[in-house]
Amino acid sequence: MRRNLFVVIGYPILALTLHAQQMQPWLTRSADSSRSGWNSHETVLTQASVKTKGVSFKTVVPVVGDARGMEAQPLILPGVKTSRGIRDVMVLPSMADVVRGVDAHDGSGIWQVTLGTPIQGSGAIDFHNINDKWGCLSTGVIDPDTARFYQVCWLSTDGSGNPDTGRYFMFVLNVADGSQVVPPVLIDGLDFNKEKRKARSSAVLINQNGVKTVLQCTGSVNETTNGPSGYCFAFDVATNKVTAMMATSQAKGAGIWMAGSGVTCDSDQDCFAMTGNGAFDGVSQWGESFLKLHYTPPNGSTAASLEWLIIGHRGPTRPGLELQMPHPPPGWQACQWNRKKSDRSAGECLCQWQTLGLKQGRTIRASPSCWSGRSFHQRREPIRTWARAAWPILPNSISFAAAARMG
Repeated sequence: MRRNLFVVIGYPILALTLHAQQMQPWLTRSADSSRSGWNSHETVLTQASVKTKGVSFKTVVPVVGDARGMEAQPLILPGVKTSRGIRDVMVLPSMADVVRGVDAHDGSGIWQVTLGTPIQGSGAIDFHNINDKWGCLSTGVIDPDTARFYQVCWLSTDGSGNPDTGRYFMFVLNVADGSQVVPPVLIDGLDFNKEKRKARSSAVLINQNGVKTVLQCTGSVNETTNGPSGYCFAFDVATNKVTAMMATSQAKGAGIWMAGSGVTCDSDQDCFAMTGNGAFDGVSQWGESFLKLHYTPPNGSTAASLEWLIIGHRGPTRPGLELQMPHPPPGWQACQWNRKKSDRSAGECLCQWQTLGLKQGRTIRASPSCWSGRSFHQRREPIRTWARAAWPILPNSISFAAAARMG
């Protein structure tokens, strides 16, 4: 099975000699660890050039193995020494556990490797049967210093394609030729392999105190049943080992999906993620929450740790049963959402949140769920937040504040 990746590019680049202009690196999902999606060094494909010269179809890049091809985002490492000379290499991992390295300018193949047998798609793991294969679901990350590509993929260890016997592995590939730097590393720890997981959320590379580490989070299959939950793990790139792992719930749900995007990390190497549907008690169950993740690398006899701090939680509660954190961070307070006075159908609604360090009086829109006797209602209404102390987790970032409230 072969699908095509269509590349449409601004006309000005077509006038250049092939490979005359080295591309900017695209090493992680949405360009950088803050997930900005912005190439700040773009000089050819500009607003002015598109306005005057338009865009033009350039090439077709085959993606092999799965009927839908890729769920991951293509990544690019420029200036790689390959068997075809110096090339800007685009890495394309498919749902069939096939990874290709192609020339990012013209799409011609440089290398192709098959990592193993993917999981066979079925209603048991995908209600909508969107993909016929389940392999490399998430976007990996490239370390430009070593020209290595880190990609987590779901493999059928017995070759049957049965998800019950499938396992996730971290693959470390040389971007130059696709060769494996080390044998596949099993993702394991706690009860990670007790249930079927889905590693849709993308990887991120952090550098904590000089220790490079890949962080990645997952969801699970059948998250509305007891047992499956979200997970995050740390992979040390020096030792090629999983050094820390945490579950986002001891009950069910709280998977980290984020529409395929990865955890977002700041300059302090602290990272942020949202959990999906699931149980919440503010102690060991963190469904529908906005989490801050902090990784501490191993140091001598002290093991690595992956810790989290809950920032926000969206929870429907009956009047008088307010759902709050047992121990909010210093200087933080809860905010509440109230129905419009003209809306008599919803009863008394109260959804508790933790503030996100926004300026006093900032209003954003979201869709909280509120209890009205026997059912929940969804409505888009203003949420007003206050912050007593300045703890700018994401300074001036209204988008993440809004996202945290969407659950």
